[in-house]
Amino acid sequence: MVAAAGKNGYLYGLDRDLKNVLYTVPVTRIENIDAPLTREGTRFLPGAQGGTNWYGPTYSPHVNAIYVPTIDWATTIKLAGPESLKLKPGTPFLGSANAFGDQDPISQRLGHVTAVDADSGKVLWKYDADTSMVASVTPTAGGLVLTGDTKGNFIAFAARDGKVLLKKNLGDPIGGGIVTYEIGSVQYVAVAGGMKNTVTQQTDSGPAWVAILAVPKQ
Repeated sequence: MVAAAGKNGYLYGLDRDLKNVLYTVPVTRIENIDAPLTREGTRFLPGAQGGTNWYGPTYSPHVNAIYVPTIDWATTIKLAGPESLKLKPGTPFLGSANAFGDQDPISQRLGHVTAVDADSGKVLWKYDADTSMVASVTPTAGGLVLTGDTKGNFIAFAARDGKVLLKKNLGDPIGGGIVTYEIGSVQYVAVAGGMKNTVTQQTDSGPAWVAILAVPKQ
């Protein structure tokens, strides 16, 4: 099978020939997506910055689950007249009166990590965050799922039930890769942090960094 997630807020499961969609699972709030655009404004979710963006879903063969991080942040777009379609080099060619739309207040920017059974599309568990989830999600053979959020929290879940085993603030937004490796029988986790993204995520930080953590032995 093949699984793919997009900015529309859905996870799709397809057969290996990519001819049949076997399941479609919403992994964030989806509202008003079929409403027509108006000059007064049309608000919709998961929004122009929402859904699954540069990161992607990941798969754990040990749990047979797909883990999907998402952004849940509504956008309001106002339709403009024909004059807005005059090409101005270096500017968006959109047909709207407010570019890519106005986002809801940042206090209403949410995120999720959703665990989905890879065969059936059944949602196994869901973690709701008070900020966007744009870091990679890394499952381990030992039953962990590792990720981070844009408030700087590194988070470790139990892969099967989503129990939060660790939530540690590392200071700056986390929006990059997370890898795990072993040296001398000790398991380590490397977390890429620091994300100055004032355009789409409205995050600020110092220079990028990598934090190294050790997993306690059982």
